[in-house]
Amino acid sequence: MTISLSTEFENLCLIDSFKKRVKTKNIGICTEFINKSNILNEKNSNKFSTRIIYYTKNEDSLEALLCMRCRVSHPIKNAIGSLYKKHRAIYEIDYLDMISYVLDDYGETYLRNSNKKKEKSKDKVFRWSNVIKIDKNKLRPFGVRVLLDFNPELSNIDTWTFHKVKSNAELKAYLESFGLNLKGTWSLIADQSSSRVKEAWGLYGDSSMSINEIDILHRSYVENYKKAKEEYKKRKKRIMGWHPDFKFLQSLTPKQENTENLEKIAQAIHKLLSVSKGAPQNFRQLEGLRNDELFKVSVKNSEAENNSEQKLINLIQKIVRKSALEILRDVLKSEKIKWKENDDKRLAWELYSDGLSQREIAKRCNHKQGWVSKLIKEKLILERISLLAAIELKEYVEFESLKKDPDKIDNLIMQLQDYLISKQSDSDISILKSILKEVLRK
Repeated sequence: MTISLSTEFENLCLIDSFKKRVKTKNIGICTEFINKSNILNEKNSNKFSTRIIYYTKNEDSLEALLCMRCRVSHPIKNAIGSLYKKHRAIYEIDYLDMISYVLDDYGETYLRNSNKKKEKSKDKVFRWSNVIKIDKNKLRPFGVRVLLDFNPELSNIDTWTFHKVKSNAELKAYLESFGLNLKGTWSLIADQSSSRVKEAWGLYGDSSMSINEIDILHRSYVENYKKAKEEYKKRKKRIMGWHPDFKFLQSLTPKQENTENLEKIAQAIHKLLSVSKGAPQNFRQLEGLRNDELFKVSVKNSEAENNSEQKLINLIQKIVRKSALEILRDVLKSEKIKWKENDDKRLAWELYSDGLSQREIAKRCNHKQGWVSKLIKEKLILERISLLAAIELKEYVEFESLKKDPDKIDNLIMQLQDYLISKQSDSDISILKSILKEVLRK
């Protein structure tokens, strides 16, 4: 049985009302448009697509744009399916959670406003002329954002869509919460700040280069990367597939003979992101453990034969407290500015420091639970405190072995996070929340 070229242009992939599966829905006005516009005479898929894109942009056809929305929904679905299948065995990701970020088109003919309500006015009709007036970051559904940038000279629609799905900010944030980062080696290096790279190298780099040398190399890489990619795009007429060639490597400071050091930087970054994003969500809950029991593991890992157990415990507690105070003060400095306009935010932080759950905080502040989780980013706070503490502890002679074994750094970071969420012996409030309460009082 031969499948018609028009099938993907007249059937829309969408999540059903119960969000338990993805289904395909025939869009009648798309079928009518294809039949009456004589596009069916085209036997070549590229020409078929080109004709519909022409009607979308040059004729400002609502029906043609809807056909393209149908067309792009299929590679969106396939991209999520591919990513889920590839990573589900290692990461506890959910298919429907993933697809909800990018498959949000239901075939509407009027643009959504900021409140996601339909306004049936001329400037809200779902035509290309109205679409291009909207800030791309606010444009919904996601499939239209894919079409907005699509350049058939650089890629086919399926490949283009796959990479757009991978770069979706909301989907990336979701996957990174499980420790999964989708960036390729070369873009990953280019997108990191100098401080992030130094942090990664300080924790997971080997001794082949100093942190200062890595910083110089990274800055040089970032400076040359954008230009090299632009030249590649002009030469190859595509954006994917770039790889550092010898000319590029020789343009770096210091000059590189191969990609070995760059790959080491990428490995350190991946390790840092995996631990900092994944560990907070998956670490063991040790609230039942006493703090001194928790630190016995660190004592063993530190191999500090010439120091007493209590001295090490005191050292770790001191560094964690110092790091927590620094991070929490920094977080609240920016948060307090918002409290003048919204007292609910101040109340939420206070209730959090009192040990209330997100659900309880949401109820007291008359907001949804999602509002609380976006306001108080506990995972990010745990990450920043534990990483800052680990970097400082690594410089003490008692923890010298951490420099030689990245796995021990992972263990220490996880234990520091466990410690922060564990309850004090004389209280039902975690150590993190106790320190937060102290910061809030000042």
